[in-house]
Amino acid sequence: MVKHLNFVKVMKNNLVLITELNQVKQDLHAKYPNDKESYQNEKEFFYNRINKVL
Repeated sequence: MVKHLNFVKVMKNNLVLITELNQVKQDLHAKYPNDKESYQNEKEFFYNRINKVL
C-alpha cells in the first residue's frame, strides 16, 4: 500500500512521467486491443522502473 501511495505521489508531481505513461498505454492499447493480459504484462516495465526508485 505504501509503495502504491508513493507511486501516486511521484506521478502526481511529474508531468514527464505522466506523459510517458499515457503514451505507453496508448501504444500498448493499439498493439493489444483485445489482449488485456499482454497489455498489462508489457505495461509492468514502466511501473517496475518507477518502483525501483521508491
